[in-house]
Amino acid sequence: MINETQKLLDKAISRLKEAGIKNARQETEILFKHVLGNDFYLNMPLSSEQKENLEKAVFLREQRIPIERIFGITEFFGLKIWVENNVFKPYPESEDFVYYAIEAIKETFKEDTPIHILDAGTGTGCLLLALLKELPNAHGTGIDINDAALELAAKNANLNNLGDRVSFIKNDWCEGLKEKFHVVISNPPRAKTGDIPYLLPEMREHDPIISLDGGEDGLEFVKKLAFSFDSISHYKALCLCQIGAIYASEAEFLFKYAGFSKVSIKENFFGQPCCIIASKNM
Repeated sequence: MINETQKLLDKAISRLKEAGIKNARQETEILFKHVLGNDFYLNMPLSSEQKENLEKAVFLREQRIPIERIFGITEFFGLKIWVENNVFKPYPESEDFVYYAIEAIKETFKEDTPIHILDAGTGTGCLLLALLKELPNAHGTGIDINDAALELAAKNANLNNLGDRVSFIKNDWCEGLKEKFHVVISNPPRAKTGDIPYLLPEMREHDPIISLDGGEDGLEFVKKLAFSFDSISHYKALCLCQIGAIYASEAEFLFKYAGFSKVSIKENFFGQPCCIIASKNM
């Protein structure tokens, strides 16, 4: 006999499918786990409050509100990350970027070498905090133009007990920075301005446009990152930039044109470009 929870689950899956959500079953199970806990599949009677909370969560996801924004918190590379409506949220594919960044840093610097990492466009701080968690000899600086992002990033640093190894400052990209860094990372805005209306509703309606808009060719901030690197980096330093498949070749050319001696593109599990690793004087 199908229990009450299973009936609600099946109905919710159908609703999300009708709303155009690709991974409807997986996302519905995540919603149920958030509301009912990991044992939601057990044949347990549901309270009226639980039913109301389930209905609210499913309704909001039907409206194409991302799960992270429904509950205000998510997991990223083993960290708990608070999410707010006016700040670019973490995306699972960024975990591939973090993996490659950790690998490149460990291959480049000795284990006990103190390194200073800059995160350009830090948002929630998830990329930088994930690196600091895995690299005990590192400390970091996150910059963003969004005051709300800086406040949230500091909150996330404290949530994960990393507040004493990181600072967050308001800055317009890399302009005018006085410090020098061993590693510069970024997940830059990289949608073409003209393509923004065609992005998924989860992005175009809920992520800040400033975090999406990469200019006419989608590469405005990739260019800024590549050509400002010398002014903000030590003589021997790494630059790691998250990138999508569409612009990977153009981005690779930009870094080479900007004078980087080594430039490599890394691919995710699906064989798609996800990260550029570039260095000078190494």
